[in-house]
Amino acid sequence: MKDDRGRLRLRFSFEGKRYSIALGVENTKANFKLAQAKADELRVDIVFKRFDAKRLEKYKLITTFAPKQAHTLTLTDIWLKYLDYKRALVKPGTYQYLAVDKDCLHLMILS
Repeated sequence: MKDDRGRLRLRFSFEGKRYSIALGVENTKANFKLAQAKADELRVDIVFKRFDAKRLEKYKLITTFAPKQAHTLTLTDIWLKYLDYKRALVKPGTYQYLAVDKDCLHLMILS
């Protein structure tokens, strides 16, 4: 087992050939224990002659992440954020020209 820039990696030799498998997880205590279990599984496969160099994915740790909820913005939301940004950059008269009532803006988008 090796730490490679904060990520775990398995390194080993088999029949004179060196192998390196990036496990795909950060080096934490919990992940290190999981990686040790994968290393043990690899040793068992080698001992019982089940190791297949073409199927190294078997030894990678599978992590599941809950996808982040996408925050959707409406065109009105985007326009209002733009106005907040522009407020400090333009003259007050220009800002008043750009600032349209929300309901009026919504009606303009629908037409």
